[in-house]
Amino acid sequence: MANEIVKNRVEIIGTLKEYNLEIKNSKTNGSEFISGDIKVDAMLDDKLNEFTIQFFAKKLTQNGAESKLFESYDKMRDLVGKKVRVSGELREERYFNKTTNQMASAQRISGKFVSAEKGVTPDKARFEFGGFVRKGLVAKTNKDNEIYTYDLEVAQSNYNGTNMNVFHFNVDPAKPEIIKAITSMYPVNATVSFEGDIRSIVQIATVEEKAAFGDARVKTYTNLVRSYNITSGDNPIVGEGMYDMTAIMTLTQAYAARDIQITAENATAAAAAAPARPVTSRQTSLI
Repeated sequence: MANEIVKNRVEIIGTLKEYNLEIKNSKTNGSEFISGDIKVDAMLDDKLNEFTIQFFAKKLTQNGAESKLFESYDKMRDLVGKKVRVSGELREERYFNKTTNQMASAQRISGKFVSAEKGVTPDKARFEFGGFVRKGLVAKTNKDNEIYTYDLEVAQSNYNGTNMNVFHFNVDPAKPEIIKAITSMYPVNATVSFEGDIRSIVQIATVEEKAAFGDARVKTYTNLVRSYNITSGDNPIVGEGMYDMTAIMTLTQAYAARDIQITAENATAAAAAAPARPVTSRQTSLI
């Protein structure tokens, strides 16, 4: 693989509301690591946003020294209730969905650095990304056939160039100039670079259910509406940083092969977990 663009940066500024990291031991060799997630609240466009950010670090580095990341993640609990700045990247979690019986993806935010934010800094949630277009801009509609967003699927090589990850980005229907630009400038397989806003808006819905008698039951549901809205972009990349067709085909084949492997491993695990069928003997009467 050449030096294809792998730009993938996320920065979130907000208030650390929850700390859910734990120190554990590896089942393989007993080594210590810390993993889990935090929740950061941010007021963006006068709306409450809640971001879940995942973290992982081994206690020891490859040289046997104690990891500074491990130490900082353990001490992060002291920042609960304070404003923080989180730097990280987008990560694709690819898995076999047992409900739909097919492969699926979840788009996560993976944190790396966290620090206390001093001064009066406005909350924010931004991303920068570069990769190649896997599927062009597609309109998404609701049950009333109204367009609520446009979706752009972009893939990116992993750091060692052996496989790729696939991500989805959005364009606001109220931004016709961006829709027009991406439609004309970002065809399938083009190498692109853009940035935008991350949103994870908290929506609270109250539903009243009638009872057979007496007062109606009132239930409250909290939903998160997530989006990765592109706000600006560059011209397609040609030359240095470009994904050529050989690279795209190699990465696409590796991605498909990984899906086949995950599906096979799931089938093997399901077969091993299935209860054994009882063995019955058939008797024949001599009468």
